[in-house]
Amino acid sequence: MSSSNVQLPNVVDEKSFDENGNSNVKVNTLISPPSNSPVDIQLVNKKVSTFIMSVFKDSSELNVSDDVKNTIKLINEQAASTVASVNTILSEILDDNKLDITEVPKLVLLVNTLITSDLKVLLDNRKLQVAEVICLVEALLKSLIDKAFVVVENNEQVFKLYQSSVALLKGAANIKDEVSKIEEFIVNVLTGKDVDTNKLNLDSNVVELIKLINKEAKSVINLIKNTVNDVLHDGKLDASDVPKLVLLITTLMNSELKNLLVGGKIKLDDIVNLIKSLLKGLIDNSLMIVDNAESIYKLFDASLLLLQTKFEVPSVSSLTACCVPIFEMISKKK
Repeated sequence: MSSSNVQLPNVVDEKSFDENGNSNVKVNTLISPPSNSPVDIQLVNKKVSTFIMSVFKDSSELNVSDDVKNTIKLINEQAASTVASVNTILSEILDDNKLDITEVPKLVLLVNTLITSDLKVLLDNRKLQVAEVICLVEALLKSLIDKAFVVVENNEQVFKLYQSSVALLKGAANIKDEVSKIEEFIVNVLTGKDVDTNKLNLDSNVVELIKLINKEAKSVINLIKNTVNDVLHDGKLDASDVPKLVLLITTLMNSELKNLLVGGKIKLDDIVNLIKSLLKGLIDNSLMIVDNAESIYKLFDASLLLLQTKFEVPSVSSLTACCVPIFEMISKKK
């Protein structure tokens, strides 16, 4: 009897043909497996896959938060390839119809894959946050469990481990995101874009300095941006950052601003006040925090005093008067 005539109970037949045109039966899935039989992997994959595709097609009936639904909508509109990635990886992770702690590392890998490839552009453009990607994956898992497509032992333990594991990804992304916000703030201030100078309470001389920078010393913008980014890459200002800030001021004195200083168009006070205003603005906008403020102020003040003896620049003698303590306005925040 040829294989094409074999009729097995409770199976779905898929016919294929060899090069001679002979048909063969390929057993794909058990329709109603006995209770003592293992669940067929392909059936599980199909259920998971079908559910995921339906969710991304229409999430209106899904029992998830509006934030998750908005994430799904955004993905459909601007990162459709993500659907295939989620579908493929989740189906593989849940190929045994179960979710346990051994699957958590794979779930973390799924999140990492999404944020570093499929959704990277949306994240970089700040249309999406890593936390929202994490919530999406968790919501899909919980929905699969609610639909009985997947069973889980010790639900609380699995999701607690998932959250603690992806926290590292979230932390790294938050730092990167904060650096991006710091950079955006600095550039906006120095270019006068989307910034209310009255709200920042900028000194009139600082406002004039910003105008001169854009007119005669544009390279200074990147110099300040890159230095402050380096100083605040961890979102904090501490004692180890003080030498970098002092170096920034001395570097600015010898940059394109040197001609403006020598020509008397600006004073050193203005440069220092500009940096001070940027730092204060970053604090006011919760883009950075200051640890052990008093010791930082003293160290910064002491370091600035050295400039008096090392540089001959117009108005350098007024440095101490304008900057001691340079963080006086910042200390009021503490």
